[in-house]
Amino acid sequence: MLKLTVLCVCVATIYGYPSFLSYIPNGHMVPNPCPGYEGTYWTLVGHRFPVRRQFFQEQSDIRKKLVAQGLNAMDMSVSLLNLFGEAFKNATFSWLKICQEDSDGDGLTNGQELGDPNCEFPAPTARLVNPMGHPGICDNTQADMPNCLAPKADICPKAPVRNSLPVV
Repeated sequence: MLKLTVLCVCVATIYGYPSFLSYIPNGHMVPNPCPGYEGTYWTLVGHRFPVRRQFFQEQSDIRKKLVAQGLNAMDMSVSLLNLFGEAFKNATFSWLKICQEDSDGDGLTNGQELGDPNCEFPAPTARLVNPMGHPGICDNTQADMPNCLAPKADICPKAPVRNSLPVV
């Protein structure tokens, strides 16, 4: 019975993550700043991976490594969150507590990057604009970001290989 309860909690937790996108402004429209992914969205804004497939693959790889070391993977907690995700979690999932912070250190507040510079979300009258960046990855166009804590080079997955035929 205990195993069934743990399984239910895990499944509910895994499938509960997408609901967090509604806790932040423009959560479903955060641009993916990684080279080769232009025009796509980072659908797991608080995580180190842009899409669920990569998240679950990394989670599986970590568990396999732990088991290979003789450790119980279910007892180990490995964070797959990025800096914005950690800040959001530490703020008990309250947007207003982290809106004015700069989680990635790129010189823009989380609110500016997600299109809520005045921190009005979730008010029904909030005046949101399109998001201009990712709050967990230094992705703005500033030439000098001395405080960057999350550079693209350290976070972005490899660019997808495009199958293309040579032009004749």
